[in-house]
Amino acid sequence: MSGPGTPAPDPGGPLLPTITGHTGTLLISAGDRLAALITGWLAEYHTSAETRRAYTRELRRYLGWCAEQQLDPLAARRGDVAAYASMLATTIRTRADGTLAPAPKPASLARALATLSSFYAYAVATDALPRNPAAAVRRPKVPTAGVTPGLTADEARALITAAATWGHGPTHRAEALVRLMLATGVRIGEALGAEVTDLGHHSGHPVLWVVRKGGRRAPVPIPPAPARALVAYLHTRPELTAAGGPGWPVAEAGTPLFTTATGARWGQPGAWRLIRALARTAGLASAQGIRPHSLRVTAATVGHRTGADLVALQQLLGHATLETTRRYLRQVEDLDRSPAYAIAAELAQS
Repeated sequence: MSGPGTPAPDPGGPLLPTITGHTGTLLISAGDRLAALITGWLAEYHTSAETRRAYTRELRRYLGWCAEQQLDPLAARRGDVAAYASMLATTIRTRADGTLAPAPKPASLARALATLSSFYAYAVATDALPRNPAAAVRRPKVPTAGVTPGLTADEARALITAAATWGHGPTHRAEALVRLMLATGVRIGEALGAEVTDLGHHSGHPVLWVVRKGGRRAPVPIPPAPARALVAYLHTRPELTAAGGPGWPVAEAGTPLFTTATGARWGQPGAWRLIRALARTAGLASAQGIRPHSLRVTAATVGHRTGADLVALQQLLGHATLETTRRYLRQVEDLDRSPAYAIAAELAQS
């Protein structure tokens, strides 16, 4: 048996039978008891499809490591989880192209341990286990403030211009995504997880019905410019039936709102690369730090600066509490009110 520093094996090996269902496909190394717990945990705690996929990936990696260690995941103790965390923190991985990838950043390690703790907490809550072996394992500290840069209104307009003239990928797709996210603040997972049939009208407003965290469906109003970009993009897709006038195209249930050139659902890695490339094309000073979440932060900060009510912003963004919305705005407000500008102005007069 290999030590804790050994990289986890490919979890697609023969020790790991396949479980399929509404939660997706997950490879596991234990019997039906573990399978039932995983299915229940994913279904009850993580109703967002994107969240289920992310947690499935993390759990699959852990179960592969358990198979390598000949460890029953339901018999794991705190020391076992700590050994797994140590392996993650020190292992240099090989990418698909053969280059070496560094050990994961603190945020990635913290997310992996949070996944395990969530799963084991569910097992304890359902009386499958007496204790959570991941609960007390120390997690790296991850900064929560200032990690996602937002854009100014001018920068956001430059990003829209870059998207509108983007010559790669499906026609109009870049502009449709960027305009939608900047105007409404939807999460990237909400946008990419949506279907064409989630477009509609509610109380006289064009809307996109999205699945918020916790599984709640909510309508997000789509202003005219993003609506036009979406219609232009959707009308290029041959599998959709164009509606007359300003209406949304007609599609079969399950048809993704955003797709790849082959018609498959567009994934977050591709959208991430696109937004970073658009930021570079737009000449944004912070291009290297721009990510999809930056567009959501921008929607909040631009909305706040134009006088949007804090409660209205909370509803638009789908935040559970006002404090979360305030965290989006606090750093920008602190910079706007910084005495550094008044000090520099006073010194300039001397």
